[in-house]
Amino acid sequence: MATLKETIKELIRDIKRDELYFYNDNRCFKFIEANPENTDLLVINEKISAMNNGIIDLHYVPSMAKHIQSLHIDPYLQNSELEIVPRISALLPDKPYEFRKLASTYCNFHFPDVYPVQSDIAEKIMGLYTQHIQNNGHPTSVLSYSDFKIVTDHFSSTYDLQAFDYYELEKFLWLKSRMIIEFLENPDRDSQFDPPAK
Repeated sequence: MATLKETIKELIRDIKRDELYFYNDNRCFKFIEANPENTDLLVINEKISAMNNGIIDLHYVPSMAKHIQSLHIDPYLQNSELEIVPRISALLPDKPYEFRKLASTYCNFHFPDVYPVQSDIAEKIMGLYTQHIQNNGHPTSVLSYSDFKIVTDHFSSTYDLQAFDYYELEKFLWLKSRMIIEFLENPDRDSQFDPPAK
C-alpha cells in the first residue's frame, strides 16, 4: 500500500505532466511571467480575473485591483515578506478573512516557492494536522497567515515534500482533500497514510 509521500509524489508528477488539467493556471503563470510588476491597474485587474475562478465575487475585482495597486506590493513580494498577504486580504477591514484565499493565491502565482495558498480546504487540513503536532511550540491554529505557513512547512517536512512548491502542494490538497481529511479525523483506522512525525 502506498505511503502518503509516494502518493503525493505520484500525483505531483501527474499534475506536471498534464498541462491541460490546469490550463487556466498555466496561462496565468505565463501572463504573470510577462507582466511581473503590480503597478498598472489594468494588469492587476487582468491577473485577478485570470486567477479568480470563483474565489471572490466578480464585483469585488475592480476594488481589489485598486487595493493591491495602492499597497505597492512588489518590494514585499521580492523580499518574501509574508505580511503582504494579510494586508491584501484586508480589503474589507470588518471581514479580515473574506479575501485571504485570493490574497495568498495572488502572491503564490508570483512566487509559488514562498507563499502557500490559504484555501478553505488547505486551512481545514492544516487545522486538523495541528492536532497531531501540538508539541515543540508549533501553532495550534492556522487562522493567521504566518501560522498557516509554519504548519504547512511542517506538513511538507514531515512528508518530505520540500522539493515541491506551494502551488503544487495546494493542488494535491485540493485533489486528495477527502482522503486526507478522513485520515486526519480518524488517524487510528487503517489508511494508506503514514502517521505524522511527532
